Amino acid sequence: MQDALERKLNDKGIVRVKFAEGWISEKTGAGVPCLELISETKPVSAPAPAPAPAPTPAPAPGAAPAPAPAPAAAAPAAAAPVAAPPAGAGNPTAFTCVKKSQARAGFAMDSDKASVIAVGTVISVLELKKNDAGTLRINFDGGWVSERTGKGDVCFEASAWAESPPAVEPAPAPVAEPAPAPAPAAPEPAPEPAAPAPEPAPPSAEVVAAVTAAVSAYTPTEGAVAGDHVIVLMTTSGDQRSVRMIGDALERKGVKHEQVDGSAPDNKERRSALFAISGKGAVYPQVFLQVGEDISFVSAGADDDASSFLSLCASLAS
Repeated sequence: MQDALERKLNDKGIVRVKFAEGWISEKTGAGVPCLELISETKPVSAPAPAPAPAPTPAPAPGAAPAPAPAPAAAAPAAAAPVAAPPAGAGNPTAFTCVKKSQARAGFAMDSDKASVIAVGTVISVLELKKNDAGTLRINFDGGWVSERTGKGDVCFEASAWAESPPAVEPAPAPVAEPAPAPAPAAPEPAPEPAAPAPEPAPPSAEVVAAVTAAVSAYTPTEGAVAGDHVIVLMTTSGDQRSVRMIGDALERKGVKHEQVDGSAPDNKERRSALFAISGKGAVYPQVFLQVGEDISFVSAGADDDASSFLSLCASLAS
């Protein structure tokens, strides 16, 4: 069952019904019902009758009638403005509502209704994700909304972005000199069993102290894991492989850790504090190291090189 916003009769005698997603006909042109009316609060509004044409005065004797003016060309519809991100900006962290929209409880377009978002409302991004139709869905504290309607009308404009670090130009690869001609090969001895690769050395105490001294102070909320430990900021929606990979690595190292669900409303303040430390909003998972009351950012995203994170884990376990 859908709540109708307006019912209107067009000039062909067909009742058109307006919902939050757009307009639909109550019946087809052949009279086949498409919608069933359950209750009605006001009657269908009929189209306004066309005004009666004004009488044309008779022309004066001997005067030629003036030519009818050419009809004015219709002005093209203006496209809805979309704010451009500043140079060097990262992912959007906030959107402003520019068209009244329906929020849903889940990612699916047919999930339960949550609330109606009024024009001018600013929402903070928890997660950005495109559905199978290519529509960008925005997760915030009140549920999920679409950036645009199915017809392409803009509902939410990005109004804040995460800072993106400057790109680092890779060093040019050294040019290898041609190798000398190989000497005649001697008979090869039988290969010996390869020795296992040594474990990477953990960072020195000076490196760990320098990392922890450079981060913002943060006091864990009630219920958080006490003592020195690793914090994994994650979300329960989307691909969980990277979260499981990080959790398995911590379990193998025997490192005390906790997982903080960034999509849970109860974790809003803590999530914002961790985003402020890393400078990477709406990116999951993120890994932090807490030593005493100091929290340092280690890595973010499933594609990050986790060697620095694993080295810090080894130093905690040692």
